[in-house]
Amino acid sequence: MADEVRKLAERTQKSLSEIEANANVLAQSINEMSESIKEQSDGINMINQSVTQIDSITHQNISIVNTTNEVTAEIDDMAKKISSRMLEKNKFLKQTLKVNVKNQTFAFFSFISAFYSIL
Repeated sequence: MADEVRKLAERTQKSLSEIEANANVLAQSINEMSESIKEQSDGINMINQSVTQIDSITHQNISIVNTTNEVTAEIDDMAKKISSRMLEKNKFLKQTLKVNVKNQTFAFFSFISAFYSIL
């Protein structure tokens, strides 16, 4: 009977040793999984920060585009006004030039007429 108790104690000790080894492997696996989950969480946080930065830059770019569009519209309006004013001035200059040419032509012919009348 003592021999059976001793064998039972040995088997129990062996089983406990195996259970302890399995528990250690399980604990190590859990620690590795925990570390892996932490690394994945850190990676996700980095991705979230990057997405937030991209979103911020996108909003800044939209603001720049809107400002650029406003400036472009203002410049286009200025160019149209300048062009219109130049056309008006060009018309005025043409009219002034025609009047001057007519006046000079009249003066020239008056001079010629007066010159021939003296002769």
